[in-house]
Amino acid sequence: SVSVDSDGFANFTVHAEVVDNINPNSEYAIITALVQKSLNGEEFVLRKFLPNASGLRLTKFAPGETQIITTKSDLFEFSITEIKNLAIIAFVQEIKESKSVLQSLI
Repeated sequence: SVSVDSDGFANFTVHAEVVDNINPNSEYAIITALVQKSLNGEEFVLRKFLPNASGLRLTKFAPGETQIITTKSDLFEFSITEIKNLAIIAFVQEIKESKSVLQSLI
């Protein structure tokens, strides 16, 4: 499962837990994106990847084991009214072969 906790402003903690059907021989990353919920009639407009577009690689771990990933961002570039319109999208992606997304959360 994937979950995101926030202090309501600039710090996000993303929790990733391996599911039983994960391939232990592959490589995975957790990718976190900051999106604007609506902008000029468009929905979920990407504002930035946290910390970058490559995400954070998950280390090898056994089914049922949990890794906690912390991502921080400086949101001072957004106005106060925009901050209320922001959301976090987090997903675990296989990055070695299939590139498939295993779990996601908005």
